[in-house]
Amino acid sequence: MVVLCSMYWCYLLLDYQGGFDRLFGIIIFQPFISVAIAIITILIAVIVGLPFRLLNSLAVWWKHNFMFPIIVAIIGIVLFVVSLFVYTEVLIPYVWFITAFGIMHLIPPTILKRFDDIALSSRNNS
Repeated sequence: MVVLCSMYWCYLLLDYQGGFDRLFGIIIFQPFISVAIAIITILIAVIVGLPFRLLNSLAVWWKHNFMFPIIVAIIGIVLFVVSLFVYTEVLIPYVWFITAFGIMHLIPPTILKRFDDIALSSRNNS
């Protein structure tokens, strides 16, 4: 959610063209709008990514190829940077969703999970 709100604010501040009324709108209303848009995006990404969690064959493939969501998130961030220089309103929703989907569906490999479990258990035993 932090990444999505940050991306929204980057677009918003780069699109700001001055004026007190616009500044008032940015300060008062846009924080609520950015959180609402981030929540809607998260819900849509969860629904779209649900088969990756529920279907066993897809879940195994997704966990085995853990670099795929990292690559998807990197592609989304690169497209975000490109869209800052080449502003097209068509590209923005896709960049937004690609980045959200890649970040939300990152499942660390089992080796990292085991390392995390070992670190947490040693911390709890101390």
